[in-house]
Amino acid sequence: MYKSNGEDSVIRLSDGAYIPFADGNSDYEEYKQWVKNGGAPDPQHTESERVDMAISSKKSEIRSKFDEAIALVTAGANPNEVQSWSIQEKEARNPTLPTPMIDALALSRGIDRVELIGRIIAKADAYAAYVGTQLGKLQKLEDQLAAATTISDMEAIQW
Repeated sequence: MYKSNGEDSVIRLSDGAYIPFADGNSDYEEYKQWVKNGGAPDPQHTESERVDMAISSKKSEIRSKFDEAIALVTAGANPNEVQSWSIQEKEARNPTLPTPMIDALALSRGIDRVELIGRIIAKADAYAAYVGTQLGKLQKLEDQLAAATTISDMEAIQW
């Protein structure tokens, strides 16, 4: 048995060999005889394989859209600064504990420590709400994708 592999080759299912359509190739000559005797190769992709490929493609598409949405928030920020956000938030939400980063930031910027804590919390809350919204959207689409059974179901799923 064989499986179609596009227009210029087939796959022999017994061993997975790719057989190019090249006159003189003994495997190709064997394949042509098989077809002459009534054999017909399996389609290039079964419906199940097409659905699996569509799922994989759609999953990549929606995750890419999620990554793009999150990148909008961090655009223009230095990666080292972004890394510090969780430390800043932790210190801001627990100001009774030592706050070396906030203290250094406030001193370096010439900003009142309490004012800086307020700014950090406001930005952290806005960031959490935005990321939560985007993450919820991603998860909803992934749930829809998990429930989809046809390619047209998947094509209807849009970011």
